[in-house]
Formats: sequence, C-alpha cells, structure tokens
Amino acid sequence: MNNSPKTEMRDWTQGPILRNVLELAWPTVLSMILLTAFSITDAFFLGQLGTVPLAAVISAIFVIWMIFSIVQIITTGTTAIVSRSVGEGQLDLAAHAANQSLWWGLALSGVLTVAGYYITPHIFEVMGTDSEVTREGISYLRMIFFGSVVLVVKEVFGAVFMATGDTRRPLIVSALAVLLNIILDPLLIFGMAGFPRMETVGAAVATIASYAFASLLYAWFVKRRCLRIPMRLRLSARPDFKLLARMVKIGLPLSLGDIIFCTVYIFLNQIVAGYGAFAIAALGIGNRLESINYMISHGFGTAAATLVGQNLGAGRPDRAERSAWYTVGIVTVWTGLCGVAMILFREPLGRIFLDDAAALAALSDYLILLGATQMFMGVEIVLYFAFSGAGHTWPPAMISVPGAVARIPIAYWMGTTLGFGLAGVWWAITITMVLKGVALAVLFRMNRWKHQQI
Repeated sequence: MNNSPKTEMRDWTQGPILRNVLELAWPTVLSMILLTAFSITDAFFLGQLGTVPLAAVISAIFVIWMIFSIVQIITTGTTAIVSRSVGEGQLDLAAHAANQSLWWGLALSGVLTVAGYYITPHIFEVMGTDSEVTREGISYLRMIFFGSVVLVVKEVFGAVFMATGDTRRPLIVSALAVLLNIILDPLLIFGMAGFPRMETVGAAVATIASYAFASLLYAWFVKRRCLRIPMRLRLSARPDFKLLARMVKIGLPLSLGDIIFCTVYIFLNQIVAGYGAFAIAALGIGNRLESINYMISHGFGTAAATLVGQNLGAGRPDRAERSAWYTVGIVTVWTGLCGVAMILFREPLGRIFLDDAAALAALSDYLILLGATQMFMGVEIVLYFAFSGAGHTWPPAMISVPGAVARIPIAYWMGTTLGFGLAGVWWAITITMVLKGVALAVLFRMNRWKHQQI
C-alpha cells in the first residue's frame, strides 16, 4: 500500500519572492481574519444583551489569548522544525515533528483544562471586575477551558499544514468553523429554534463546537493523505523528549512574550475597570477592531516564518532575509491604510458595537492613537514570526517582553500621576507599540538569526 502523501510538494525556495509571499499569505490572512470573526460575532450578539455580558467576555478574551500563547510553545517549535526539515528535504523528520507536536499538544490541553477550572475565579479577582461581570465571565471562561483540547488540536494541525506551505486547507477549515459559529451563536445565546437560552455560556459552547468541527476536519485531511508530509495519527507513539526540548527551546520565548503580553492586559483591564464598565467595553472593542490588523499581520508573519525556515534549510539565508523584508513592506502599507480608516471612521465603527455615549467617547480617543501606530504593530508581528522561522526567538523576546511589561507603569504614571485618566492607558499602549516595532527592525537587520541552529 502506498502511504505517501497525495499532494505534490511546492518548492517555496524558488521563484519570485513577492509571488511566494502573497501566495502563502493570502489564505493564511483570510484564515486569521475569519478567526477574528469568532470574537467579533460573540461581541455583536452579546452586546444585544447589555454591557455586562459584553464586558464579561471582553475581560475573558485576554485569558483566551493566554491559552493560545501557551499553545505556541508547541506550535512555534513545530513551525520552525517542520519548515526547516522540509527545506532540507527531510520529510520523515518533518512528519515525526508533526506527530510529536500533536501528542504533546494533547498532553498540554489536559493540563490547561484542569488548571483553568480552578484559576478562573482568581483571574477575575485580579482584574477587579464587578460582581455581575465576574459571575458571567467565570461561567464563560470555565467552559472555554473545558474545551481547550479542541482549541489546542486545531492550532497544532494548522501549524503543521502551514509549515509545509499548505495554507489553503487551513483557510477552508477556518471558513467552515466560523460559519458554524455564526449559526450557533444566536441559537445558543438567545435560545432559538428549540435550543436552550444559554446567553454568555452559549457563546462559549458555540466556540468549542466550532473548534471541535475544525479539529475533526483537519484529522480527516490527514487521514486522506492530503498533508504534504507523511504524518500519522498515532497517539500510541513513544513521546520524543529530545524533540520536545527542541520545540520548547524555540517556542518558549515567543510563548512567554505573548503570555506576559496577555498578563499585562489583565492588569491594564484592572486599571481600566477603575473608570467603569464603559471603559472596559471601549478597551475590548478597540482591541477587536485592532485585531483585524493583528490577524492580517499574523497571517503574513506565518508566511514569513515558513519562507525563512525553508530557505534557511535550503542554504539560502539571503533569500530568507529578502522574504522577511518583502513581507514587512506589504504589511506596513496595509496596516497604515487601515490605521487611517480607523481614525476617519472611528465613530461609525464604534456604533456597530456600542450605544453607550461614554463608551463611544472613550473608544473614539483610543482609535485615534491606535490608528496612528498600526504600522509599528505590523512590523513587530511579522519580524517576530520571521525570527521564529529561523529558530532565533530569545533575542526578540528580550525586546517584546520588557516593552509589554512597561505598559503597566506607564499607564499608571500617565493616567494617575500626570492626570491623563483613561487616555493615559491609551498612550501607554501606543507608545510602547512604536518602540517595539522600531527595536525589532533594528535587531533583525543585524542578521545574527541567519546562523541559528535548531
């Protein structure tokens, strides 16, 4: 029986770089935008129930980001090892890394499920949300933790497919998962068509069900041998601790950076909560609008990581560098244009989600600053992924982590000491965004990542 993959391997180390960037990126970008639709859809429907359910889910989103950040310990290492192995022509090693990433991802999801149940109340205690928001948020977040296994499996499969250069199947998976979430959200939140009215918890159940469907669809693709490496779904395989150590070495810095980033937002949420529920809503909606640019940058960054990894594996470091800078240029133009639109149309954008005057005013101020600094966010994200594709993740973490942590004292200093109030938080977020983007560009230009062994 022939067990080789059915799909022909595309050589991403050859051909015009710009074409390769765009062909790799556009399905990934659409996939990431579609994933943003999960939180936007939840915000849209829950916003119709009032400020409290919306604030509860917005507060919980920072913790959900943290879940995905923890998963990056596995997925970032997987991307680097699989893409480098594919570039070197070692498809069996790539398949072994993919199998191990699934095994360790499942183990990680078990830890997340148990730990998440117990720490959820303490998380809201730290954020300082009021009793109603806390009650709704705990119910929502515990349900998300309960379904963390499907979140992890989907992310691992997605990383494997993208690392091989197959970004179109992840797009198909994401599109169908989002469509299912859009259908399930109103049914479970409002109790339509015979479904129970679950309100905030209903949004979490819809998300879990959609991710479960996505995970099963990925598994079906693998069983049909649509993946470009000979991956096998064998959970009985012996765990490879040496390979795990390599994954952790590569993935831990990026994961820690994102975990700290999420932790920072939990504390920023606490600062913002002192101004009232309207301020939490403004912060959350601003982040959701920004998340469109974030996801686009993330999608192009994933393409950059694949191209950097495969070109380094093929012994073409200069082409790897050009691939990264081409990607930065595209993302800079896009995020700049979107930033202008964010400023010009900030009021109608806010009214899609909010009808509270105080929240709309706060959001308007936030969007002006966000719009002006979106390009720097795009540069930071793309180059961070380019570093990860090279397996060179610790040095950029030394920039992003302190930059994120600095937001807390700067927000307090500007908001309280200088008397800027809520605007001080907005300034703290955007000032550090600029500094991190510039610093990462300088670090990447130094080219030390070209000689990284993984």
